[in-house]
Amino acid sequence: MIESICIKYKGDEYMLKRMILGVSSLV
Repeated sequence: MIESICIKYKGDEYMLKRMILGVSSLV
């Protein structure tokens, strides 16, 4: 249970970084 939460959190953080990189590359 805890491990899945950590994996989900890391996944969200990864997606957030991808979004930030995508936006910064568009600007």
